[in-house]
Amino acid sequence: MFPKFSESTDESQNDEEEDLLEKEMIGPEFQMSIDKLAKLDLNEASANIHSIFAQTQEDHQADTSVSNDEEDPIEIIVVNIKSEVDDICIAKEFRKQLRTAQLEKSGLSKQNIFRLQNSEEAELDIDDPILCLSLDIFLAISNASEQTYMDVHDALMHYHPSCEIYSHDKIKRVIWDLSGIDSMAIYMCVNTCLAYTGPFAEMDKCPHCGELRYDPLKLGQKISQQ
Repeated sequence: MFPKFSESTDESQNDEEEDLLEKEMIGPEFQMSIDKLAKLDLNEASANIHSIFAQTQEDHQADTSVSNDEEDPIEIIVVNIKSEVDDICIAKEFRKQLRTAQLEKSGLSKQNIFRLQNSEEAELDIDDPILCLSLDIFLAISNASEQTYMDVHDALMHYHPSCEIYSHDKIKRVIWDLSGIDSMAIYMCVNTCLAYTGPFAEMDKCPHCGELRYDPLKLGQKISQQ
């Protein structure tokens, strides 16, 4: 024969399992709070229930705040950090010199600086046809060499000897007089690697190809090779 179990025994076992399951789902912190309330009388429980759960909520918020502070990214402020990449160092040096550039340190004469700062605003009126022709030629071949201008000059003089086209030097001086703008000569590496300006201004040889800046055959004189 099989043993008979009473219904009360089954119900008691089920109640114990449900209590155990509730404790696991509620968690140890809340279960401790419930255990405390169970030991209090009804009046004390109703008076203290809010304070117990409020303290639990404050503890949870404090833990969350600490976690968020730990996850915040660290701000890194970069100040005066020198790059190890040569091109970046050169670019930063050019930028620095452009920010502190002054006309007085540009190599321009005092007369040129005065003309730049006090230029005339009147409209130019050029009536001389020879001057107009010379200006047209100069501007048309402004990207060419001085020799190209002189070749055109000689060809026109040969075709029409009485047409006294301005020489290259003279037309440049006329343009300077009319506009108040003068040119500056900045020498380059003989292999056109770079111009000796900015951070390269004081160098005696090209940092790329190693060619000397000045003519070695003319000792004691700083005469550029290019």
